[in-house]
Amino acid sequence: MLIFWAVVVAVGQQYATHANISLEALELLTREILQIAFWGPLLLIILYGVRPLTFIPSSLLTILAGSVFGIFPGIIYALVGGVVSSLLPYGLGYWSSRTTNSAPPGHKNPLFTYILAEVHDHPAQSVFIARLLYPPYDLVNFLFGSLRIPFLSFVAGTLIGNIIGAFGYLGIGASVEGVITSGNLELNEGLLLVSLFSLAASLIIMLFLRRRTKSHYPAGD
Repeated sequence: MLIFWAVVVAVGQQYATHANISLEALELLTREILQIAFWGPLLLIILYGVRPLTFIPSSLLTILAGSVFGIFPGIIYALVGGVVSSLLPYGLGYWSSRTTNSAPPGHKNPLFTYILAEVHDHPAQSVFIARLLYPPYDLVNFLFGSLRIPFLSFVAGTLIGNIIGAFGYLGIGASVEGVITSGNLELNEGLLLVSLFSLAASLIIMLFLRRRTKSHYPAGD
């Protein structure tokens, strides 16, 4: 992934140099396009949708949304984009699985059996908790699809579960004011602290949930 993006950056720099376009001009153009009424936010959401094919972390797009749109309406675009971003892996997992998955015959791992039972009995809640645990985003979307979690439950759990993280990353983007590539920046320290607190809170919740799950449901042999 790092090699891929290193090549993309190198090609972009070569093109900008050849076309005599500065990085500052490219940044300003990107901001102008995204701020076009209706079409700009739609383009951002489309970028979220194709993100699984490009190896772009969704957090970077959310920071971009905060930088361009601010906390509001950036939070709306980020939450919608987060759901759209999850649909491709979910769909691939759903269509690759013919039936609702259950534990394999003879499976004796109590944690695995418990998790599958909880996912099928409480799908929206399970998706919500998974978002707070911060597993690899695309992988967990694929797994929920392969388990044939109902679509509306998947969307609801994803939408609600993404709120804390989205707010944190949006705040980071919104706290940096000015043109980044020009180096002429102003930092909204209050907003940045609130955003970092939000991300720290989500990290604490993640660690608590993981420890609670492991303590109550130890892995079997």
